[in-house]
Amino acid sequence: MGGYQRTSCSRSPCHRQQWVPLIVQMCFATDSNLKQKVALQFEKYPQLMKHRFTTALERWARAECALRILGGDAAAARPAFVAALTNESETIRRRAVSSLGTMGPEAVDCLPALIARKDDEAVRGNLMFALGSILRRPDLCVPVLIEGLRDTNVLVRQNAAHALGQFGPEASAALPALTNALADKFTARRAEEMLRRIHTSKP
Repeated sequence: MGGYQRTSCSRSPCHRQQWVPLIVQMCFATDSNLKQKVALQFEKYPQLMKHRFTTALERWARAECALRILGGDAAAARPAFVAALTNESETIRRRAVSSLGTMGPEAVDCLPALIARKDDEAVRGNLMFALGSILRRPDLCVPVLIEGLRDTNVLVRQNAAHALGQFGPEASAALPALTNALADKFTARRAEEMLRRIHTSKP
């Protein structure tokens, strides 16, 4: 009987890990200004769809999905993402932060490197969300998230409030800051929800 047959090897950690270099490459893919402009034309002119190509943003989205699926088998990607945190490109730095967040608790060892970027305006919004996704070491993360609640950027404040809620009772130290956030029209709803989550999660 013809056709491809899935084998135990195709699902083995060894087989899964061989895709890590490609996934990292996809995470950091970029398009030239010309390709970005051309990509915008596909929606305007359907007749051009036959020439459509996969954009860097789409490759990154697919790579993020792959990281979630691989879980611990994607561990070999972490050093590349950590190294990219200091890249001169803001886009690369943001993607590195987001990718480590996508890896969740598996990226706990990368928290010090991530937190070291807390003053990088280009990545702060992504960083707050990533800390809530990794969801480990509240002793390191909660103070950074409390600081994020006072940021001038709305996205940073909203993501900080969300991440604190993810930590639940372990973020009790943030209760005064979240209460203050209720006076901020941009974060009030999220702060209220996260306060409720922290209180209801208490034993």
